[in-house]
Amino acid sequence: MTAFIIQKRISIIKLSKNQKRILKVIAESDFESASQFVRAITEIPESTIWHNLRILRKKGLIEFGDMKEFKITEIGELTCSSSTAERSAVNREVVGANPACGTAKIKN
Repeated sequence: MTAFIIQKRISIIKLSKNQKRILKVIAESDFESASQFVRAITEIPESTIWHNLRILRKKGLIEFGDMKEFKITEIGELTCSSSTAERSAVNREVVGANPACGTAKIKN
C-alpha cells in the first residue's frame, strides 16, 4: 500500500474507547492467543473484549483465529501510534483548560 492510501485509511477508522484501549494493550504486549489476552484483561467483561476483538479483526487492525497468530497488523500499529500522536498534539495545543466546566481554549 502506498503511504497516502494507508494514511487515508487510518484517518477514517473510528474506534470506541474500549477498542482503543484493547488495541494499545495488544500493541504493547506479546500474547500467544486471543483467549490468553481475554483472560489477562480483568477490568473489561470477557464478552465485551471478544466483541471488540471481532470488530478490530473485521477492520483489519488485528489478526487471530483460523490458525493465525494473535497479533496487531501494520494498519493496527499505525492506527494505534497515529491516535497517540494526535492526542499528544492536541494536548500540547490545549491551553487554559477548565475541567470543572468542561471547557478549554485551543491555541491558534
